[in-house]
Amino acid sequence: MISGRTAQTLLALALVMALVVTACGGDQEEATPIASVADMVQQAMPAVVSIVGGSVELDLFLDPVPQRNGAGSGVIFDPSGLIVTNNHVIDGFDRIQVFLSDGRSYEARTIGQDLLTDLAVIKIEAEGL
Repeated sequence: MISGRTAQTLLALALVMALVVTACGGDQEEATPIASVADMVQQAMPAVVSIVGGSVELDLFLDPVPQRNGAGSGVIFDPSGLIVTNNHVIDGFDRIQVFLSDGRSYEARTIGQDLLTDLAVIKIEAEGL
């Protein structure tokens, strides 16, 4: 079984990959030279997102009652809106909200989860990622 520390390492690796893709220019025709690590981090920061999840159950009178909430982070790894995060951040939630660094927020849906590695992929429908 893979430890939580290994899952965190894999998420950090995804962030580094996002940094490298951004630093190399991604889909641009020419790569942009990077002056420093700080510049590279500055360019990759828009790929880092905040994730908030929650679940709701109905009480005896069929009124919605929030049951639990959680929060975490993730990394956009594809312009189509695919995001990698830890599975425990989204596991069991009925609603997943993603907040981008530019202030936009989107409802996300779960694409896949891996309990063993504690990784998950979610997707938002957004333009200009």
